[in-house]
Amino acid sequence: MSDIYADSPILSVRLMTYNHSDLIEETLKSINDQITNFKFEVVIGDDFSTDENLKKIKSFQFKNKNLSVNILERKPDGNYAISRKRYGRIYNFIDIINNCRGKYIALLDGDDYWTDPLKLQKQVDFLETHPEYSLVCGGYKSVDTDTGKEEIAIRTFNDVPESAKGYDITIERFLNQWVTKTLTIMYRSNLFDYNTFKKYKYSRDVHLVYTLLRKGKGYYMKEVLGVYREHKGGVFSSLSYNYKLNLSYLVYSELYRKNKDDVHLRKKAIRCLHRNIKEQIYLHLSSLNRRKMVLELFRYTKNKKELKNNIEIALSMYKKDSSP
Repeated sequence: MSDIYADSPILSVRLMTYNHSDLIEETLKSINDQITNFKFEVVIGDDFSTDENLKKIKSFQFKNKNLSVNILERKPDGNYAISRKRYGRIYNFIDIINNCRGKYIALLDGDDYWTDPLKLQKQVDFLETHPEYSLVCGGYKSVDTDTGKEEIAIRTFNDVPESAKGYDITIERFLNQWVTKTLTIMYRSNLFDYNTFKKYKYSRDVHLVYTLLRKGKGYYMKEVLGVYREHKGGVFSSLSYNYKLNLSYLVYSELYRKNKDDVHLRKKAIRCLHRNIKEQIYLHLSSLNRRKMVLELFRYTKNKKELKNNIEIALSMYKKDSSP
């Protein structure tokens, strides 16, 4: 690999962390172990951890000559804390990004880690030589820290040749299947305005990826780049299935209301509503809440086929509510 990049950081690693003291050292080591022919930085935002997380971060010995480290200083009564209280957990993401200087940003959370020491090099090389792409991501290994269960997750689609090393991610593909985890994503920093997060009540990684794909294609590398840990302290992995379904419905319906020109996003919001209503019927949850969802479902209706399908869902809900 030739040294084709400038001395200033071409890449920033956004490391977001909270109460990861049992896991953070492996995460930091995976950053330190990255082999690159360019300078890069890691910007670390600890969200007022109550364990030894921040202490372990500050004591970790980074030895990578191409890496600079910026641990954000935050005070409980400072500006960050005030904004954090106003915008919620997503403000940690925003604040870290606002301190990143790189042309590209790689995402990593304190409970995940990279296993491929060339992960950053491969993805920077790809984006440098493919300016029409807004992001690049890939496969990962999922590890349940409680049971020890491991699963390799390399997603694909029926029309992608088995021999292909990767494939393009369009908005349609993205909305049909969430193909990756945050830890594999790298993207062009100039393509996303982080104030966009403030416009949404349910801001998630979905908003970032969706916005990026509206500005350029994504690329998926069919290889394992790191480990996603499922554990009780994980923000998403610890949520119940029903809660995840409801959150998905809230996220995509809100996103659609802000982007009504996207037919694929409308279909995704409808699918989320369908699943949520059926799950609520199955679990005998609030009939009032279900009725509100059905009313929203009819607001999405654009043709006779959708109308027929939505009427069938409404009737099944009515029958369940009327049964003894």
